[in-house]
Amino acid sequence: MNRKLRSVSKSTNASAYTNSTYYVEWALISAVGAVLVGFVSFWPIHVTAGWFDQSIFHWPTTESLARQLPAPEIFDLNTATGPTYHLLASFVAWATDLSMMWTQFIVGSVCWAAVVGSVLWIARSLPRSARLLAVLVVVSSVYVLESTLWMTTDALTLALSTVALGLIHRLADTKRFDLKNILAIGLLIALACSVRQTAVWLLLTYAVAAVIASPSRAERPRIIIFGATPTIAVLAILFTKWGGFTPPSARVANGSGPEPLGIPVGFSLWFFFAAPLVIYIWQQWSPRAMQFALLSGAMCSTPALIWTSTYTYPDRMGGWLWKIAEHSGSLGNRSPAIVTLAFLGGVAVFLLLNTIHANGGSHSAWIIGVSIYASIVVSSASSMALLKYREIPLLVCFPLLVVLLYKYRRNPSVPFRSRISISLTVPALLQVAAAVAVVGLPIVRYIVDPASVPDPEWVHNAG
Repeated sequence: MNRKLRSVSKSTNASAYTNSTYYVEWALISAVGAVLVGFVSFWPIHVTAGWFDQSIFHWPTTESLARQLPAPEIFDLNTATGPTYHLLASFVAWATDLSMMWTQFIVGSVCWAAVVGSVLWIARSLPRSARLLAVLVVVSSVYVLESTLWMTTDALTLALSTVALGLIHRLADTKRFDLKNILAIGLLIALACSVRQTAVWLLLTYAVAAVIASPSRAERPRIIIFGATPTIAVLAILFTKWGGFTPPSARVANGSGPEPLGIPVGFSLWFFFAAPLVIYIWQQWSPRAMQFALLSGAMCSTPALIWTSTYTYPDRMGGWLWKIAEHSGSLGNRSPAIVTLAFLGGVAVFLLLNTIHANGGSHSAWIIGVSIYASIVVSSASSMALLKYREIPLLVCFPLLVVLLYKYRRNPSVPFRSRISISLTVPALLQVAAAVAVVGLPIVRYIVDPASVPDPEWVHNAG
């Protein structure tokens, strides 16, 4: 039954979505992005933490590397991330005669197009409304907007990681573990890690895919080693040059130890994206699945009970989720909002994964599940529990999760086609509302009266 269901879905999707459709959608949405980036670049608009990060960290680093070409020093940078984004941007800066506006426009437009292209590629099997809503969820993210309208590393990491995750899933789905596919995935993961080291969670996803889907047990070590070698080499070079996984200049702020609140914060964020999907699969819950879901929720929220989970620490004053924690009060220096949302988020994520598994997508459930959990755990290695470090990997996983729920639905009926779009409307509206508040309104105020908008404080995307 599952084979028949999947074959019907594949034939329907293939006829509904062609290469020309992909390129038209990609070109139109990319053009919208180029207009927005051009407006912010050439006005120019100096607002939000995106501009602050560009002006203090990313443009000075890019300009310095451009001046040093053709032999730049790429390991002694005043950023917390890997050097690849700045190295690539430095060639644009050099070609534009060190013009910040033109570099910002070109790099931002390319990153926007890369993000859109990667999400459309992942979501190509969805109905058009759901596919475009999935793109809207991603590109309207405050952190994606700030990373494309201004120069930061998040959007490039997102695009590379999304393609890598999609290829990993396709590799496990088709079981075509040939050298070309393994090398492509290995290089993409390595490139993502060279932009932001936290993309290393993709390596675990790849290893799990190799273990559960490789046709030969004897071949698994070779497959894992070949795919992991590029990333291990990149991380080894960075560790050797930096004396750790964080550049020395940013170690005090970003690398002073793990933040256990990263786990409940990550699942609190997932609640707003996963819960709207859960309400349309409630008929598929079994009592046993619900028991494990409740256990999952309890485990995800426990760190917020053990450690203080309020808004009072400087490294937690970033993003709308911490605003909720701030205004919802505390009990014993613990945030009831974070505890509750983390619990519900853990429950929702487990139920979605269980649905995919129960409907014939066992390998797919493992791959997306490992991606979600591993990305949250890795993000907790940072000493900051800011929202941006959880939302970017969430946006990598979310489109594929939606695709898998649609692919492995129990009843491929027409009503579900509309349900998946309705469920995506909730996170899309949430993202748009946050984008208007954090990015849109400051831009409008700046246009009306630049003096009315103070320079951003040293708070990542506090909003």
